[in-house]
Amino acid sequence: MEFELWRERAMGSESEEIPKLEVPEQEDIWEKLKKKARSSSDKPPDWDPEKGGWLLGTVKRTGEGENNRFAAVRVSKDSVRAKRKTGEGEYENVTVQPGEEILLWEVKDLSDFFDKIRAGLKIAVQYTGEVKTSDGHKAKLYDHAVEE
Repeated sequence: MEFELWRERAMGSESEEIPKLEVPEQEDIWEKLKKKARSSSDKPPDWDPEKGGWLLGTVKRTGEGENNRFAAVRVSKDSVRAKRKTGEGEYENVTVQPGEEILLWEVKDLSDFFDKIRAGLKIAVQYTGEVKTSDGHKAKLYDHAVEE
């Protein structure tokens, strides 16, 4: 009997519930890192021209993104309008100065242009506006030239 009394005092009575440790739920570290990588500010911003806007520069490198090709272009003349990704679906408008890099993304009207360009070439691209296609979609139009 003495042993049971000692055990009860030392271990607590069996009817006593031990409180469960609650750990606050943390965001999955991998999802957090993926978000951070997608909104990385060390990437050049995307060219975001107004109608009539020019991009004059030298191609530094080309590559492929999730959906299409891109060219990193060092702006040579005149500052250009761009947008920088700050988060998932969030952007800020920025101005890219001569000597800085900007990303030019492939659209349908620039497919042949992207087939021709490579690192080291000088390029000139002008955004000329949008048209509505026969199936009702909007298509962006560009004039472009590559140093031969």
